[in-house]
Amino acid sequence: MTNEMFEAAKAVIQRSTGPMTAKQVRDAVGGRGNTFSADLRKGLQGHAQISVWKCGNSYAFASRPSGAYVEEAFLRAIEERPLTIAKAAKVVEVPYVSEERFRKEVKAVLSRPEVTDKLFQFPASRQSVIYFSRVWMAKQGGAGTVDEENPLASVIRAVVERLQSGPGNYVRVDHLRRAPELRAELDKAVIRLARAGKLVLGRYEGPRPVPEDEEWAYIPGEGRDLFISVALPRDEGASS
Repeated sequence: MTNEMFEAAKAVIQRSTGPMTAKQVRDAVGGRGNTFSADLRKGLQGHAQISVWKCGNSYAFASRPSGAYVEEAFLRAIEERPLTIAKAAKVVEVPYVSEERFRKEVKAVLSRPEVTDKLFQFPASRQSVIYFSRVWMAKQGGAGTVDEENPLASVIRAVVERLQSGPGNYVRVDHLRRAPELRAELDKAVIRLARAGKLVLGRYEGPRPVPEDEEWAYIPGEGRDLFISVALPRDEGASS
């Protein structure tokens, strides 16, 4: 591969909105020869602005790491509906990213506070968590966007004010998440979704009363009903 063609290949990859295979790059620059893919990969190893992805027995080339595309796709998907990581891996498509890699990348994404601040996590079971986007929750409440007038934003401000030890002092995130006021807002949203047939609730059948320090783990229903898990309804036509 000539230096001129290599520079052209880099430019094509950097202009692309998504990952490209070596064949797509070669066709875009009019390249020839069986060594094009190997030459391109060798030349781009460690490149600061181009990411080389291993995809099974082949490679893809992109202007961003695969995790950046997965993050973008996952957050966009949960703005449309709540999803578990496993469900998202099946329904969200990122070119040249397998389901296994998608799940791994999402878990890495969800380890970052700047991402988790954009969503709520609800334990569907001991092994599974459903992720709710704040944008999606705002839409369910009738608001088109998340803004300062959103009711949940008002509740958050009130909880921080109640929990802070003094003006301007920080409140721990785990304390904020367990605040009764926020739990109540989430509980109401989940119950509304269940009544609308958009979520299915799993009833708690264990011993009563539930210890006070464990009440946060359940959603109260009517009467003495407590719900310990939630699930998305089966897709129409799905096998049992």
